Amino acid sequence: MLSKSSFKINNIQKKIVFYIVAITVPMFIVSLYLIQEFVSSELTKSEYRQAQLINLNTLKNIEGFLNKTSAFTVKAATMIESDPENYQKMLPFLKENIKKNPSVFGSALALDPGSSLRKLYCKYYYRADDSIREKWLMPPKYDYLHSAWYYKVKQSGKPAWSEPYFDKGGGEVYMSTYSYPIIDLHKHFLGVVTADVELNTLSRKIQQLAKDKSGHIFLVSKSGFLLSHPNRKFNLKQTIFKYADFIGSKELKKAAEDMVHGKSGIYSISLPDGKYTLYTMYINQTAWSIGIFLKNSVLFEPLSKLKTYLLLIMFAGIMLILIMVLIVSNQLRKNVAREEKIKNEFILASRIQQQFLP
Repeated sequence: MLSKSSFKINNIQKKIVFYIVAITVPMFIVSLYLIQEFVSSELTKSEYRQAQLINLNTLKNIEGFLNKTSAFTVKAATMIESDPENYQKMLPFLKENIKKNPSVFGSALALDPGSSLRKLYCKYYYRADDSIREKWLMPPKYDYLHSAWYYKVKQSGKPAWSEPYFDKGGGEVYMSTYSYPIIDLHKHFLGVVTADVELNTLSRKIQQLAKDKSGHIFLVSKSGFLLSHPNRKFNLKQTIFKYADFIGSKELKKAAEDMVHGKSGIYSISLPDGKYTLYTMYINQTAWSIGIFLKNSVLFEPLSKLKTYLLLIMFAGIMLILIMVLIVSNQLRKNVAREEKIKNEFILASRIQQQFLP
């Protein structure tokens, strides 16, 4: 049986352990939690900033590609505006620019028959079999006057990229056309100079920007048509809405609605291979939108590592506190036991002494 003093020691030891653990462990956990919340918040902001930089860099690359493709049309239009009657002198310039710029698939000079030139005229240069060919795009076989790339720019008087289309009778490929209006000195519309980009070329250029497996990029027209997508089943064949239905994502469908209405945003999307953060951006010069999927497990990898490290630190800290408490309590127990032993020996000695005294 335990002695009364041993029982007291055990009680003291238990109380010490209880009070130390009850005070230090919660304080330790709360401190770690606050640190984790602060650092997580800062890391999340940092990851979003990095993602935003990726998005802006991607957007800059696409805009740079489109600007490079269409830049020569401004000079070509200026050449005609300064000397409308000699518009044919500009044709070698178009042909030369297609040769020099691999991103340009074709270029046309289309004149308005109602202008001062009074010409029904559309000469087209395009790439075919490693050479530059030319053809006439004339009604009735090719009604350029009612093609969107012509009449929309005539109506607005402003340069614009067309919606994607298959150029039947022209380049015979899927393309988008940049049309720059030719306006004479009297502010009258004379026609357009165009620059065509083949959509397969544009799509390859965009997919090259996604260099790793942490995400992928897609590009949609203002009608939602997928101009570029890593899945060949959908690339240049379907709309973003069809893709959203295919993967069964309501979140992506909502994002797609915003994209075709020219809105940019950040969305949480679940894809078959995991959770992603989708960043969308509107491209003003084309009225298209770009979407960039970044995988959460990669995007927030530093945050996940931090949480793991903090859990390990918390576990190690609690174990260290418990070990220290046990060491202290055991030492206390030993000290109390030693004092109890000395006290008992003193009492015993006193009794023996009393027995021998007269």
